[in-house]
Amino acid sequence: MKFYCVILSLLLSSAWAIEPNRPILDLPLVNQKIITAHYMTGDIDYQQPSGGLSRNLDFFDPKGSFQKVGGINQVAPMDMFLYERGERDLETLVEQELKAAILAGIDVFQFYYTNHDHPGFIKRYNEIIIAFFKVGKEKFPDFKFTLCLCHPGNKGQDKNIEQWVSSLSKIFDEVGDFDSWLRSPDGRYIFYLWNADGLAEKFMQKPWEIDQYPESLKNVANAYEELADSLGQPIAYIYDFRFPKNKKLTAEIIKYFPAIWTWTENLNYLNEVRETIKLCKDNKRTFSISFYPDYYTSKIYWKDKTKGHNLIWENQLHGISIDNVERHYQNTGLTEVFRTMFGIAIEEDLNLINLITWNDYPEGHHIAPEINHNFAAMVLLNYYKSILKKESIDRETIAVFYKKYPREVKPEFDIKVYTKRTVNDPSLEDYIEIVAIVKESTEIFFKEKSIGIAESGFNLFRVPLELGTVEVNGIRDEHVVLELKSPQPITDSPFRTDRLTYMYSTDFDYYFNKIYGNSKKISVKGNAENGLLDICVDHQ
Repeated sequence: MKFYCVILSLLLSSAWAIEPNRPILDLPLVNQKIITAHYMTGDIDYQQPSGGLSRNLDFFDPKGSFQKVGGINQVAPMDMFLYERGERDLETLVEQELKAAILAGIDVFQFYYTNHDHPGFIKRYNEIIIAFFKVGKEKFPDFKFTLCLCHPGNKGQDKNIEQWVSSLSKIFDEVGDFDSWLRSPDGRYIFYLWNADGLAEKFMQKPWEIDQYPESLKNVANAYEELADSLGQPIAYIYDFRFPKNKKLTAEIIKYFPAIWTWTENLNYLNEVRETIKLCKDNKRTFSISFYPDYYTSKIYWKDKTKGHNLIWENQLHGISIDNVERHYQNTGLTEVFRTMFGIAIEEDLNLINLITWNDYPEGHHIAPEINHNFAAMVLLNYYKSILKKESIDRETIAVFYKKYPREVKPEFDIKVYTKRTVNDPSLEDYIEIVAIVKESTEIFFKEKSIGIAESGFNLFRVPLELGTVEVNGIRDEHVVLELKSPQPITDSPFRTDRLTYMYSTDFDYYFNKIYGNSKKISVKGNAENGLLDICVDHQ
């Protein structure tokens, strides 16, 4: 009888189609200001033999196994220098991640969750997600979690739904009743979607074709409602805004989904973003804008696209040369994309705002503790969150943001950089941005030369890139109140291609000690001749 009921249920759900503009779509998803962060679920130092493109010291070493291209990884999480692999259990790792995220101003993690065929892969993802829920419930009860459903699979709609239900049910069996889910006021689970149109049979393995067939978005909406129905859970899906210029598609999203969110669109579609925000407000939908601090990949790709458009996987890396690969990059105007997107969120009084990302180190848009980004992006986020929530400034800070070398300089190991998107003026990145957040009027000096007065609140100064160490002081009443000397010098003879934004602030010790305690210290010193970093850990 049970088997018969399941078959009947599947037949009924396959024939059933949802109506456009259902009343439930008008209900609010959130009723307060919330900062979510996309979390790459597998990128935590847990049961990873090699560490891949994030946690492999040999891959990071510019003179290691991949010295023929100047090294593969160009980012390095702080904890891989502070701890041995396997030294900490999963719960300890999770507690540290949550401590850091809360300190950064994050309220919610949305976990990247794919419909993967390998049972060991999904088992590991589920273990990590369940650990976050359990540690969060015990130690950080106000922090919330949800899922971002991506890459639905290629077995056909019914089988993909069946497989996803199987893996998702294991999470719900363990923590489905926890209060730490991100839910709407009426009790629906809020799930994000990213590049997920392929769950609908029509778009399987070709989700980009939704841009050509916007009228078929109803197929996608039906597929995800069928997933929720099969899972036995009420779910409100936030659809990803991948084709901002397609107004027909946007109109269809409004008909079938309660919310839209952006990804890494840069500043290319600000008019479309503002138009869609208005459309969402007029139609009682939620618009969720995203911001990000940087974009430069440790991932490398074939120049020859006949070999494929995806990143080159670990088992292929030994076959590359400096001449046949490229890295991907966005010119974000240093912090301009971050500030502009968050500024729109404040101006438009948006409730749900996303960070892209917490820990996607291989794409370089992370703010989790890492030796190139450090904690300066957290400083920015906490400032903007204080404005969003109408709170007073807590700490005075100076932060700097800059590139290691000017655009026209050619490194010794010069890998081609493909620019995916750019702000209007690429020359904005040939400057050093100096952010001063102060409570009282303070004079700001760059290398002992006054560059202006910072008044109470947020202040932004730009100075041209200048070789050597970046040194900034804040002086008030003839006393130095803020002092910053960056470890990474600016060079005109870099060892390897590197378009990361380097970030430092006077709050380094404050953030580091809050996250890791004071039993260890990490020190970084850059080589002025080639820009390479020397990293040391001191045990107190």
